[in-house]
Amino acid sequence: MTRPRMHRPMAAAAICLGVLALAAGCSDGSSFADLEREPSADDALPMPESGLDGVDLGSVRYVGDHEGTEVWVARAADFRQDICLALMPSDGAWSVACGGVWLKTNGFVVQADGALADDDWVRVSHNVWAY
Repeated sequence: MTRPRMHRPMAAAAICLGVLALAAGCSDGSSFADLEREPSADDALPMPESGLDGVDLGSVRYVGDHEGTEVWVARAADFRQDICLALMPSDGAWSVACGGVWLKTNGFVVQADGALADDDWVRVSHNVWAY
């Protein structure tokens, strides 16, 4: 019994598509407008660096505040994650969380450019909303 043969051009195309799909899974190219500007003195985090292990410290940007909580975003240091959100409420109980292109934590959401927000969310910056 003979096996059906796949034509070489079709096989080559299938392999190329598979490689492209794998490459896309490693880096989705998500952008965050909040991270595009040059850093300034206002971007410094008032938190100890010991609690910022997963954060690319060179990418930290202050993006605003909402009801007494100051908000920063940064790139994640771990290539498997995209974005980090650092929060400093008025009581000083800071928190940092990192995740993919969409991260929801402690009353805030950070999303990549172009993502839709719920109607009841309050915009803090281009990529961050309070809920």
